[in-house]
Amino acid sequence: MMSEDRSASGAGQRAQEGAALARIDEACIAELRDALAEDLDEIVGHFLYQLDGQLAAMDAALGAADAAAVAAEAHALKGSAGNLGAAGLAALAAALEHSGKAGDLGAAGAQFAQLQACAAQTVGAYNALGFRAAAA
Repeated sequence: MMSEDRSASGAGQRAQEGAALARIDEACIAELRDALAEDLDEIVGHFLYQLDGQLAAMDAALGAADAAAVAAEAHALKGSAGNLGAAGLAALAAALEHSGKAGDLGAAGAQFAQLQACAAQTVGAYNALGFRAAAA
């Protein structure tokens, strides 16, 4: 019974940590809105549209044991997420990039699972701010 309580509390803590990572820096969004006006909706929409493809490419690279491709895809996501105020997603992508460059596919696989969960929560956070994925 006690291990179930610890397991449930551990899952709750991981969910809170994931939600914290998925937060969008609203000050960054405000600065971007001032600089880009309506173009920001299109830029974030394009980012959200491409995110699924980036995750699929990383998953395929992991499946093919292509550490260099994992690193390259993670690097691209790190930059775009960081530029758009998704610092937690960018940090996880940076860790995945590092593992890919080091050829550590075991660590990369675990990090990718975290990245996927954070990406889903990040999309929700952007949606809560009124952003939607752009159409193709």
